[in-house]
Amino acid sequence: MENFQFFFNPNSDDKVYDTFCFEPENKKEEKLGNLYIIETTDKNNSTLSYLAEEIKNEYYKNYEDSSIESLKKSLQKANQFLLSKKTENKVGWLDNLDFLILTVNSDFHINFVQIGKLKTFVLKNDEILSIGTQREQIISDSLFQNIITGKLVEGNKILITNENVFNLLEKNNILERLAKCSTKSINPIFKSQKELLKNIFGFCLLIVLVIPKRKFIRISLPRINLPKITFPRANFPLLDRLIPLKIKTRLKKSFISILILIILLILGSLLF
Repeated sequence: MENFQFFFNPNSDDKVYDTFCFEPENKKEEKLGNLYIIETTDKNNSTLSYLAEEIKNEYYKNYEDSSIESLKKSLQKANQFLLSKKTENKVGWLDNLDFLILTVNSDFHINFVQIGKLKTFVLKNDEILSIGTQREQIISDSLFQNIITGKLVEGNKILITNENVFNLLEKNNILERLAKCSTKSINPIFKSQKELLKNIFGFCLLIVLVIPKRKFIRISLPRINLPKITFPRANFPLLDRLIPLKIKTRLKKSFISILILIILLILGSLLF
């Protein structure tokens, strides 16, 4: 997955947006894929950052489960945490809470749950599909309930943003451009709209579904220098005395002639 995060005028007086993009840290966690958590709430509220960390730890702890089963356990943990805060009457910020959790594994299966008004879309070339726009009701014992699941393909994009930014992107046909563009064109598209986006508050997270490249480890072995082995020349003085030099020369010439004759016979048999 390739992630593109854009924040517009993040220094708001009353609200803050945070995006967390978690990836597997070891081979056991690989099948669970990536975990994305997006939150917006009142400024100076550290509760949600702690909640995001709790969800992440619980999600990757259950690496033997499927991604959806692991997510369900994470949501149970999150609901227990929020219920404890509600018991302490420390949940006044829940009325303004936008919170979204998304998982994407290597086969591009997605699991998605949210509360609040965040906008989530799947971009497929000429198609722009909405997968999350409604606020769930907060009930007494459970905040996160309905999980949306689906299967996407390589090259699809997932766009998550807030309502103000979405309205601007839609009005100026930027969503259509993002749906059709290549990965290399994403940053230039937003840079070209700098003047348009300068007075708006919000964020945009764009996830491009790509197959991760396999990492190969190159192993360098030390060079081994073997000693050079030489064999002593054999001398036979007795044979040298028995065979005269002229006979040696004749034998050498005869051997060469016989060798040439053999080669010619072999070539002849191949031709005919």
